[in-house]
Amino acid sequence: MTVPTSRDVLEGFLSALEAHGARQAFEQYAVEDYVQHNAKAGEGREGAIAYLEEEAVRGGRATVKRIISDGEMVALHLHMEFADGSPDLAIVDIWRVEKGRLAEHWDVSQEISKTSASVVF
Repeated sequence: MTVPTSRDVLEGFLSALEAHGARQAFEQYAVEDYVQHNAKAGEGREGAIAYLEEEAVRGGRATVKRIISDGEMVALHLHMEFADGSPDLAIVDIWRVEKGRLAEHWDVSQEISKTSASVVF
């Protein structure tokens, strides 16, 4: 039996999130005492689930630009486009994986300007 890498765990979580929604994805891929550092989300798995379910109501599409993995840490770089006309966001999620399950999460986001002095994505 092969042990999944942190990247494998995150990719499985993302697939489950897209196919089955936040609740099932977190129940399958996150530890019971999951730690959420997003100030807009409540604590633990339930806080993360509620936050993602609220965000899903806004509609939109997340495009994965890159995944960077280093041991138990994995970073996800996303381009988030919203169906409600909200400004696009560049998001970096950082996850800590513990024994094949998501244990901790941090994130940062930045509004993507329509005009930029540098190349956007």
